[in-house]
Amino acid sequence: MNKLLNDLPGRQKEALYLRYHQGLSVDQIADLLDVNYQSANNLLHRGLLSLRKEWKGSIPLLILISSGLL
Repeated sequence: MNKLLNDLPGRQKEALYLRYHQGLSVDQIADLLDVNYQSANNLLHRGLLSLRKEWKGSIPLLILISSGLL
């Protein structure tokens, strides 16, 4: 999961960190990143979409690793 997070663009990673590690609202994130509310919301949304897409692609690999086949 850390690799997936580190592969995100910096602004998406920062927005997700502020939201889920610091517990900030979208308004607070927008203020900190000096963007409007919609842009902050877009950063969060795109970051989550990227994580879901990449995570879904990693599931077969995770199953092989956890089963001891790799």
